[in-house]
Amino acid sequence: MTSARERRADVLVSVCFPAGAITAEEFETVRRTAQAIDQAFRYWELILIADGDQMPPAGIDRHGEELRNLRWIRVRAHPGFYRRRALAAAEAIGDVVILTGIGEHEPAQLVELAHQAADGDTAIVCADDEASLIEGPLAMLGAAAGFDVSVRDTLTAAFPRAILNRLLAHPERDLALRFPPRDEGFAVRRQRVSRVPRRRRATRQSGRRVALAYRLLVSSAPLVLAAVGILSLLTVAAGIAFAIYSVAVWLFMPHVQPGWFSTAIVQSLTAAFLGFALFGVSTGMQKIMERLDPAADDLIVDEIGTIDLFGRQDDLNVDIDAGIARAPR
Repeated sequence: MTSARERRADVLVSVCFPAGAITAEEFETVRRTAQAIDQAFRYWELILIADGDQMPPAGIDRHGEELRNLRWIRVRAHPGFYRRRALAAAEAIGDVVILTGIGEHEPAQLVELAHQAADGDTAIVCADDEASLIEGPLAMLGAAAGFDVSVRDTLTAAFPRAILNRLLAHPERDLALRFPPRDEGFAVRRQRVSRVPRRRRATRQSGRRVALAYRLLVSSAPLVLAAVGILSLLTVAAGIAFAIYSVAVWLFMPHVQPGWFSTAIVQSLTAAFLGFALFGVSTGMQKIMERLDPAADDLIVDEIGTIDLFGRQDDLNVDIDAGIARAPR
């Protein structure tokens, strides 16, 4: 067993399990994870997000020192997978925060992940080689919503505190903590890892992916509104052009079907009015969303400079004479 002096003491690690319902077997996996983290780090915490109707296991007191830093957080009934992840990340106090699924990776892999996130300045998203037919459609929806979505990503990711704070301030933090935003301001790298073999829960996984597709559709509202605004302007232009065409036909054609001109004028003006109204609604909603975006003014990605204000002591307004001794008081 690693001694206490060999444990890393320069970083606080938070390992979060936004599980919901937790079985006795899964809790044993949590215990083994706590043991591995405790052997590698001096300061750590484990956060378990459980449904409100689930109490901690009866034998939790027997684990003593192994689970002394466990935080069992109960939430209102079934808040949803992504909201549980966001809550776990918001409650974590570590310099490095790991969000993972119970039993998804070996405890040793989580320890190595924590070391890498602590030594680097990038978030690490774990991915595997699992292929899926919906990879392409989900990636397209993710790109429209501003996220780099891949079904190959596992539930495990490690975030340094600085990047985590920015993700928590993201307008769509629930999704941002699951899939990296397509933004240069978030340094993220994917790392290929192997999952622990386990029985698939096809129903839960399918339902989660359907919910993800819906969330991505909702999150792509700015792009959809922009497309609606452009189509509305085209509708206005088409309505005006058809009105001009109707007047030209009425003026220069010798024979016009009775009632055609009045019908054409009404149709063209109606189309132009509806297009203009829809354009106003879409642009107004885009303006409201822009004002509500807390990251609208966060344009700085990084800064590199060579300024050294205190490197040259002769620039300071202080004269020092080494030959003058201080007089005794």
